[in-house]
This record gives sequence, structure tokens and C-alpha cells, in this order.
Amino acid sequence: VVFYAAVYRAFTMVKTRTQDAITSMQKGQLVLLGKSDTDALVSFPVEITYDEKKFSFQVSRKRSDMYSFTINNKTLTTKVREQPDGSLYVSTGNISQQVKGQEEALGLRLIIGAQTIMVPTVYDPSELRSDVNGKVVRYLHDEGTEIQKGEAYIELEAMKMIMALKSSEAGK
Repeated sequence: VVFYAAVYRAFTMVKTRTQDAITSMQKGQLVLLGKSDTDALVSFPVEITYDEKKFSFQVSRKRSDMYSFTINNKTLTTKVREQPDGSLYVSTGNISQQVKGQEEALGLRLIIGAQTIMVPTVYDPSELRSDVNGKVVRYLHDEGTEIQKGEAYIELEAMKMIMALKSSEAGK
């Protein structure tokens, strides 16, 4: 799961940065493409947190479809091809797998073969977040006020209902 999440995020990052570079060149904004921008297409870090463990990969791009993932002095080289349906065909040694992913508010939803796995995004505990989309109706405390764990701090309107969100930790 961790390896395929790293592959998906690395591929997506390279695809996005490449498209951004092409767009900048088409606009004649070559000044924005510095050495760090182009180096980031060749070698970059990818961090995945899964099952309360953090995995730090160093990714090196060998060719347009070949990536090396290094973690703990071990390297896995993999071939990645994007399929017409947007999924990735990932081949490492004798193992091939189809991987489809979607970044969501709560993390990365991965479909590996026929199995769906959620790789949660790790949040800063000082940030208060909700898994419910909605419109902020009212703040229940002034900025800087001490809030206890389990105490309501904001009201959201979602689907014509008002919900009080409670803090998962104590803090300001």
C-alpha cells in the first residue's frame, strides 16, 4: 500500500510539474523555470504516512516511464504507464499491478487491483478540521480562546442542517 501510494503521488507530482513547465514556456515565462524546478522533475522526496508510521522515499526518475524509489538504503525500480482510463500500470520486477488514485480532503483513496484503501492525510494537531463539507455559520469562540477536548468550536451548515463541530484536542 505504501509503495503504491508513493508511486501514485510521485507520478502525479511529475505530471503536474511537467504540465506547469509547459504552460509557463507557452506563455514565455522561462524565468520561472529555475534549476530547482527542473531538478524537481528528476529527483525529489515523497512522504507517505500509513498505519501511524511515516515512510520517506527518495524518488529518482530514470526515464519518462521509469522511477527508482529509495527507502532505508534499499531501492525499487519500477515502470509506470498511465492507462487511457487514468489508472497507472505499475510493473516492478515480475509483479504488475493496476493502481488508481484520487486525492480527497481526508487523504488519498487508492484502488489497487480490486481493493480500495484510504491513505489518510496527516494533519497538524493545531488545525481544526472537519470531514463534513459545509458553510461556516458561526464561530462559537473568539480567536485565541482556550478550547477543551470535545468542546464545540464552530457551527457548519451542510444539507440544510446545522452541525456543531467538536475539537479532537485541547488548545487555542
